Amino acid sequence: MLLLFIAGLGYVAYRFYDIQKNGNNAYLFEKYYKPYSNFWTNTMIDSDTSHFEVIAMKYYDAKDYNLAIETFHRFEPEKADDGNYNLYLGISYIQTGFDNLAEIHLYTAVDSYKEFNNIYTAKWYLALAYLKSERNKECKKLLNEIINVNAPFKNKAKELLDELN
Repeated sequence: MLLLFIAGLGYVAYRFYDIQKNGNNAYLFEKYYKPYSNFWTNTMIDSDTSHFEVIAMKYYDAKDYNLAIETFHRFEPEKADDGNYNLYLGISYIQTGFDNLAEIHLYTAVDSYKEFNNIYTAKWYLALAYLKSERNKECKKLLNEIINVNAPFKNKAKELLDELN
């Protein structure tokens, strides 16, 4: 009987730790996550609504992420815009709770970008998507990459990594 009691107590302690750990990820995600500003279409003529990316980003800017996602899916981006398309689509998926789709598009954004700052901005958001979906090992790996190369979001990455450890 004592053995059963100890086993039950151990299970309760494990579940409590597990709930606390998962709750910590949600807390950290809320603390560090901020939607990325529109640096893609803000230089395009505001009255030009013939481009779906402009329409999608207007929804994104208005925080109507479901309509942004729907509009993003109505066009195929030019090769040069593939990184931006996947970054903002991935962030929209984060906002709507489709974390697995967010990870796919953010990973594609990382691969599509050629410029250092854009690559590491996409890695920051991919790390946050991993954090949200409890993939701490992958999250920590990306945070270390961001810190080691002095990339954008370096300070936030260091703070987040310290809190995860």
